[in-house]
Amino acid sequence: MAAQWILTIGTITILTPNVLVATVPIHQSYWPQIFPSVVLFSFCPDFVYTAGQIIASNSVRRNQQGIAASVNGKLNLYGNSLGLGFASTIEVQIARRSGSQIMGD
Repeated sequence: MAAQWILTIGTITILTPNVLVATVPIHQSYWPQIFPSVVLFSFCPDFVYTAGQIIASNSVRRNQQGIAASVNGKLNLYGNSLGLGFASTIEVQIARRSGSQIMGD
């Protein structure tokens, strides 16, 4: 299977759990939506990161594949860090505006 298709499957395994979690009713049980989203999301790194490594290593010469893998891994870590930073900033701002208790305050 081509790496682009693996990446597509990985993207769907990210999108579907996010939609499931975003549409959970307040008083719903854990099992109908949260549990399936956690199971689906656990496949995401296997698909996305592996496909990204394959695409990166196939796009350069053999003697540059290590560098391509390093750049791919570094961009992955930077993306995760930025995503966590943005998400925590948004969470704190929403909690302050709604009057909720913020951890550490």
